[in-house]
Amino acid sequence: VLGLDAGGTKTVCLLADETERVIAGGREEGANLQGAGELALEKVLHSVMEKTLEGTGVIPSAICLGIAGVDRASDEAVVRSIMNRIGYKARILVVNDALIALQAGVGDKAGIVIVSGTGSIAYGRNDHGEASRAGGWGYVLGDEGSGYWIGRLALRAVVRHADGRGRVTSLTTRLLAHFGVERATELIHKVYHEELSPRSIAAVAKYVQHARDDGDMVAAGILNRAA
Repeated sequence: VLGLDAGGTKTVCLLADETERVIAGGREEGANLQGAGELALEKVLHSVMEKTLEGTGVIPSAICLGIAGVDRASDEAVVRSIMNRIGYKARILVVNDALIALQAGVGDKAGIVIVSGTGSIAYGRNDHGEASRAGGWGYVLGDEGSGYWIGRLALRAVVRHADGRGRVTSLTTRLLAHFGVERATELIHKVYHEELSPRSIAAVAKYVQHARDDGDMVAAGILNRAA
């Protein structure tokens, strides 16, 4: 059995036998269907599965794909089409990555999982097996509290500081250094002309944590809102 977890930041694939023993694994970059697109997702899935199966001599009988941004029948059809092109004849199961996170945490029991990675989603299941979700709308419509959301507010805090509209924050020096620029005005080129992906914006979220740990009140406010 191959199990894949494809999120906005990374994609992980594990190969296991019928006793649930993990035989091999592989890792690739993130692959959100809505954010990255079909061709990018296909490239990542093909690569990570090849890495995992290389040298094992195993032909998987079943493949479960937990993929961020896959929630509708049309999304599942796209993923199944990708798997057909890749050429695996195994039984295919396609679900949202929040479901595999819940399954990993509580098995078949009732529970709620809150995922805050590049994007964000909450997914729950009750004792009757009824499931519901909130969030998972993507970075334009939602993703509150996600890495992207935190990174975007950090960048806004930097430009507000530069304008004199916002409080002094150490996020300025941290983010300018991260993007390799000297002035906040240079962020305009970085953000708009280099077409930064949601994953690239989410990558600066770690500096908000660092700044908060050093007593920065602006960073603390961002993380409090995220929580």
